[in-house]
Amino acid sequence: PRSTLFPYTTLFRSHTFLLFTPKLLEYIPDPAMWVPHEVGHQWFGNNVIADQESPGRWFVEESVNEYLRAMYVEYLFGADSLKHMMINFYLSNYKANVKAGKDVSIMDVTNVNNSTEEAQCIYAKGPIVLHLLRKCLGDAKWNTMIKKLYRNYEHRLFTLDDFKNSVTQYDHDGQCLKMLNTWLITKGIPDNLTF
Repeated sequence: PRSTLFPYTTLFRSHTFLLFTPKLLEYIPDPAMWVPHEVGHQWFGNNVIADQESPGRWFVEESVNEYLRAMYVEYLFGADSLKHMMINFYLSNYKANVKAGKDVSIMDVTNVNNSTEEAQCIYAKGPIVLHLLRKCLGDAKWNTMIKKLYRNYEHRLFTLDDFKNSVTQYDHDGQCLKMLNTWLITKGIPDNLTF
């Protein structure tokens, strides 16, 4: 069944072979919500390959890809749809599924299949962090950075350090990188976030 919030599942006409564990359906039961994410891995995940041995691997492989999915929704339906996703999908999922005292930092995630808390940290908190980074850099710098990342790391291993180095090229006073580093090691999500 198609989601009423995301009625774009029929837009994907190319043939794509998706592999996933049954655990995915526990986190996201509606395929309309995860198919665009998995298709997005053809760019970040398959062509730009996260170094599986490096710290922050799940953030650069899954959170970046998930935020790009959110940007796709924004492209189709406008800026309000992205704000809606931030508040009513990512933030609400995180708050609903992360049990008090069980939250982890992005850097402490060892596997997104270990627990709901680790999965939500990457698939819900990660996109929020990237959205805040985008707001800090500004849309023009963010879009240029993402395009350059793809060109520079296509068919190459990509790490969190590579991502941070890319941020520094557009963050001249260092405030955006400082914010990113804080979010990567901090547990939880503050209640007073504005999108």
